[in-house]
Amino acid sequence: MKEEKYDWHKATHDKTPYGKELAKKVADYLEKGGAIGNVHRDYCGMGLIAQDNIYYYCSIFDGYFLEDDIRFTKEDFIDWLAVQNDYTMSLKEKGNAWDTDNQVITKERLVNLPNPIELDRILSKKQNN
Repeated sequence: MKEEKYDWHKATHDKTPYGKELAKKVADYLEKGGAIGNVHRDYCGMGLIAQDNIYYYCSIFDGYFLEDDIRFTKEDFIDWLAVQNDYTMSLKEKGNAWDTDNQVITKERLVNLPNPIELDRILSKKQNN
């Protein structure tokens, strides 16, 4: 019997927008010091963070946010995140197999926010730029 392999690059994604209510919840979470992202060695995927009333969506490497980030005011962040969905956040449209579905932001992650984590290490890179 041939073993079937799961091809995560061909996964289907929910295209339902996250909506304003969830976007506001995430913005408030980030404003209180929470961060959404992975912290480990090498590429850590995409993350969300707020610092000094600026909201960021960016890549994370070795636990540090990279400079390819997108910056928003709180209001603009809420408007942007509200229209996103698991397909747009999957990075599938980027056309790069490495990025597609690789530690990306998903509705499940946004709905199940952890307690805010210690951000000193993550923020230190931003403060030095």
